[in-house]
Amino acid sequence: MFPADASTVYNKKPTFSWYVSGSPNGITGYELVYSTSDVFAAPVTTTETPTVTSFTPSSDLTPGSNYYWKVKSTYATLPASSFSPVFVFTVNPGAAPIQPILGGPTDNLVVPTSEPTLAWKVNAEPNASMTYELELADNENMQNSSVISDITTTYQKVSGLHNDQNYYWRVRSKNADGSYSEYSGMGKFYAKFSVTAVDNELVIPQKFTVEQNYPNPFNPTTTIRFALPEASFVILKIYNMLGQEVKTLVNGQRNAGTYNVQWKGDNDFGQKVSSGTYIYRVIAGTHIFTKKMILLR
Repeated sequence: MFPADASTVYNKKPTFSWYVSGSPNGITGYELVYSTSDVFAAPVTTTETPTVTSFTPSSDLTPGSNYYWKVKSTYATLPASSFSPVFVFTVNPGAAPIQPILGGPTDNLVVPTSEPTLAWKVNAEPNASMTYELELADNENMQNSSVISDITTTYQKVSGLHNDQNYYWRVRSKNADGSYSEYSGMGKFYAKFSVTAVDNELVIPQKFTVEQNYPNPFNPTTTIRFALPEASFVILKIYNMLGQEVKTLVNGQRNAGTYNVQWKGDNDFGQKVSSGTYIYRVIAGTHIFTKKMILLR
């Protein structure tokens, strides 16, 4: 429940709180995990609470840092539950630099260009002098990386990428006094910008997939890519964070193949929608995929 996803908290010792949607019978406690790493790499704080559904840290959280958190319930004689969805919040930075959150491309997205635009966001209001530093490499250890400094926007176009190559990237912010934030999480994408046809045959996907939209965050348009291993009736719709339907992009039968669908940030009436986080859902037969995306005006 709190801190809510994509929120800013103004208390350095915020009280984490949650609830159980079913019966709490049999629950002996809860395990809360939080970290400034989006993959919960070190340092990670793990704490166990009794049956109280809240926890307040004993020490201050770092201003300007993002904290990712999740919780699960434990039982005396049964295995623990699955973890809740992961929420991320930002501690009010004050004068500190703000740790960025990656937008895209990430999650092994295939990027069909040698000059992609990398994008990120911050959950709190940055000060006027804050800039960003982007690091890009062809290995996850960031050896021999390229660094672009003094970026004044939350996106940066890069060039000179090699075809059929994985790339890793991260970003941090910098204040005028030379202080840096922690790095964002690590993004990974695959550059594939030239395709050779094989005997002019259509390549049929092996499984149903839905990729993260690109670019993300975006303005004014973004592309949603999905693959069908067989003919299916497909529904692709956009929703706001209240669950209200915004736009229907696909609603009909589609043959097996790979599809790229553009969304122009508008609703079913052709009106431009406001900045914020939106959800796109792809339904094909019994398969359902749901992902988030960010529109920045």
